[in-house]
Amino acid sequence: MTHGNAESDEEPIEEGGEYDGDDAGAYADEYAEPGPYDEEPEPYDDEPYEGAVAGGRLAADGAPDVYLDVPVLKVDEIDLDVEDLRAHVSLQAEVLDLLKLNVGADVSLGRVHLGISGVEAQAQLKVRLDNVALIIDRVLTTLDRNP
Repeated sequence: MTHGNAESDEEPIEEGGEYDGDDAGAYADEYAEPGPYDEEPEPYDDEPYEGAVAGGRLAADGAPDVYLDVPVLKVDEIDLDVEDLRAHVSLQAEVLDLLKLNVGADVSLGRVHLGISGVEAQAQLKVRLDNVALIIDRVLTTLDRNP
């Protein structure tokens, strides 16, 4: 079949016939049929993580990663006057570049007046990072399975 070129006086373009597949065997060793994409690969470890429960979250009955306990603090009086208090707590986890984990708090105060005299108080802080570890593990597993 030939086509004329309306924009120039060049020779007509000739199209070849259908491909007969004679040279298909030349590349047969280089190509392998891919496996199905809808099959889930086998997990690396069939045993759940220690403390894991249904839904992928860890049970909260384990020991915390960060623990601060102030059983008693006695002060006679505290007078605190704060203007423009802003607090921002952040958690950032990156995977590429082989994992960076940043935890921080940013607090800004405008004007502060503090007066302390007699107080008795207790404080306890528990921080668990187990779910963060599970999320990072899932991301790494996904990257490993889908290069």
